[in-house]
Amino acid sequence: MKPTLRLLGLLLAGAALGPPRLALAQTPTLEFAAGAGNSTTATGPTVANQVITFQNNANNPNDNVFTAYTPTTTATFSLSNQQYTAVTGGGTGAGESFGTTTSNNAATATALFPLMNAVGGSSNANYTSASPVAAGSGIAVTANRSLWLFTAAQALPANAPTNARYQYADLTITFSQAVNNPVIHVTGLGGTNGSLGFSSELDLLTPDVSLTKLSGSTELNVTSTQILNGAATLAAATGAGAASGSVLVTTARPVTVLQFRIYLRGDGGGTAWSSNNFPGDAWLISTTAQSAPTLSGVVFEDVNYGGGAGRPSTASGTVARSGATVELYSGNNLVGTTTTDANGKYTFNVANGTYTVRVVNSTVTSSRPGYTTGLLPVQTYNGTTTAVGGTNPALTDAGANSGTQTLSALTSGNNTPESIATVTTSGIASTGPDFGFNFDVVVNTNNAGQGSLRQFITNSNALGGEANLAQAGSYTNQQDLATGSTLAGRAPVGLPAGVESSIFMIPASALTNGVAVISPASTLPQITGPNTAINGGTQTFNIGNTNDQLLGVGGTVGTNGAALAQLNGPEVQLTGTTAVAYGLDITNTATAATVRGLAITGFGNQIDSDNGANIRSAANGLV
Repeated sequence: MKPTLRLLGLLLAGAALGPPRLALAQTPTLEFAAGAGNSTTATGPTVANQVITFQNNANNPNDNVFTAYTPTTTATFSLSNQQYTAVTGGGTGAGESFGTTTSNNAATATALFPLMNAVGGSSNANYTSASPVAAGSGIAVTANRSLWLFTAAQALPANAPTNARYQYADLTITFSQAVNNPVIHVTGLGGTNGSLGFSSELDLLTPDVSLTKLSGSTELNVTSTQILNGAATLAAATGAGAASGSVLVTTARPVTVLQFRIYLRGDGGGTAWSSNNFPGDAWLISTTAQSAPTLSGVVFEDVNYGGGAGRPSTASGTVARSGATVELYSGNNLVGTTTTDANGKYTFNVANGTYTVRVVNSTVTSSRPGYTTGLLPVQTYNGTTTAVGGTNPALTDAGANSGTQTLSALTSGNNTPESIATVTTSGIASTGPDFGFNFDVVVNTNNAGQGSLRQFITNSNALGGEANLAQAGSYTNQQDLATGSTLAGRAPVGLPAGVESSIFMIPASALTNGVAVISPASTLPQITGPNTAINGGTQTFNIGNTNDQLLGVGGTVGTNGAALAQLNGPEVQLTGTTAVAYGLDITNTATAATVRGLAITGFGNQIDSDNGANIRSAANGLV
């Protein structure tokens, strides 16, 4: 994902060349180095929290000139959940500690904040300062510093298997302000005691983030949730049994806390962890983050949205969507365009200020099988729960900005930017609005286009996976609805699992005498998908009992006194003309189809012919 940013307020003599584009050779980065109050002489052993103060390397990766960063930004490293607290041999008595080394068969003090090449013999090429810069660049091991940790093998019982992995403690890194996609640098994961090799390893505990190796020695093995030493024979030298390198932490949103669980793994090369000589793995950790302010958020599909208030990305069944086009506006002017990454995340590098974020709806794909270009979703969330349908549900989302249009110019005819939200940024990493979308929502009475009944049928015919749907919503059964019923009286009936139900959410302002009147100009697409429900009762439950009249004469009929049913007036009406053959045309592939809670009238009326009907069905099991 590579956002492009238009420079604001930059005057160029060659204006005829068009709007300038920002192309930064530098990636300003927050780094840990001497200065800014960081101690170069403090020593351990200790288990107390350790704090580093970041400095800004504005010209990273081109040099290592550090300056004070405002506001002051720190990272606090803390140990908790210690599994071994009475380790013999001096020091802190804890299995994991800061600033501990071993000398003369006992724990002894060492520098808490050494240079990054203090253990393991790593080099600049092992590290990468930030994800945009070239691998193996941006860090100088003779200038950048780390925090020293020690994993005491002495803590393990003498008879503990030497080819196993043992939990030691939890390491928490707390940033004083949110950062976006920080990088963790580890140095010298690996050590020996006689013929036994061992290595510290880290398991990620923080949810909703993932790890990726940016650079490092061949021993450094990174999965989405682990930082490991992959060497079969573990040792203390980088490239010869010890792991050193840089790990990108990919976050859907800016983070302030990262937590890892520390383990010690043995390679089975010896029979005992210790001979009371206080062996252990001395290793280093540090972190960097981009210092240029960023704005980021997530675009997602709310597959199981079932009506009512919009749901955030944390709701059950939401799926991040990659490849969605996101535009950024300052005032009325376009200043950036990007696409979402594999985690559905968009990111802009921006000066702090107030912006409008826009998602181009036609670029949002579905995670369900069968998706193809031309299927259109409806916004269900834009950082607020009250924006279902977008800015104006009666219109269609405008196409992507050509690059020269203003935001207001995108509103023309039946088109408008539907998915927009305003945000004011501050600090290093600002959380922008998330945007949610669903392919089953009907929000207008239009003949066709985004949010129409026609579009719902097109979407549902193409998209598969109905058996996996569990739409989180309800409908109202008109037959059980008394006149005068308010929200409390509209008893909810849960949408059935495994069925793709139309979610009517047509605003009251678009109703005619309380009814959503849909008048197709041509025959609607045949309903071909299995387990499809055209359910007007979702409009009644979600919007209201707006057509509050009792239909049917009631009473009884026949010699058996059979009761004549009455029902409350439906809120959705499909109205046709004799020129439009069918209201709903259900094919034999649309098994277990349901039509509920609609009035359907006025369509083709050829007598003794299947070429005209309000509903024509060739499917078995129609309800």
